[in-house]
Amino acid sequence: GMSQVANDNDFRFMTAEEIYGYNRQAIINSGMDPATYPESKFGPGFYANPTLPANVQTFDWQNAAFRDATTRDYELSVSGANEATSYYASGGYMKQEGIMIATGLERYSFRSNFDQRIGNLINIGTNINATYTYMEDRPNNSMYYVNPFWASINILPWHMPYKEDGSYDFQIP
Repeated sequence: GMSQVANDNDFRFMTAEEIYGYNRQAIINSGMDPATYPESKFGPGFYANPTLPANVQTFDWQNAAFRDATTRDYELSVSGANEATSYYASGGYMKQEGIMIATGLERYSFRSNFDQRIGNLINIGTNINATYTYMEDRPNNSMYYVNPFWASINILPWHMPYKEDGSYDFQIP
């Protein structure tokens, strides 16, 4: 199967140009001068233009944080019986990717039932269940940028994840 981010209400995030205009208007509304207001990456003067400067590279954090995720689920069982004995055994494997990068669930399961009738009055049996589950998740703690959802909606689009040399920039403002 497939999973993807739901958008039941036609919700969308602002574009880089809309965020720039919104921030610029907020600076003006607060009585400050956009030409001297210091932006965390570019410094003073970044908001001087009425529109996002054409030379500013932007990044789609939503696209980087989320994905279409697959789910695989397999099961196998065997059973049988005669007049005195019955048995059942099953095994399963499930792997589900999360819609956020670096998240997912993997599960192995096993079940076995065995029943034996001894004479007309005695019936003995055993049931065994075992499951192993591994969940991949992102820690949150106080490092919010490692949470892809938080990062995708809060990091400004002109703050790139990569340095000019192509390595990751861990100093995102």
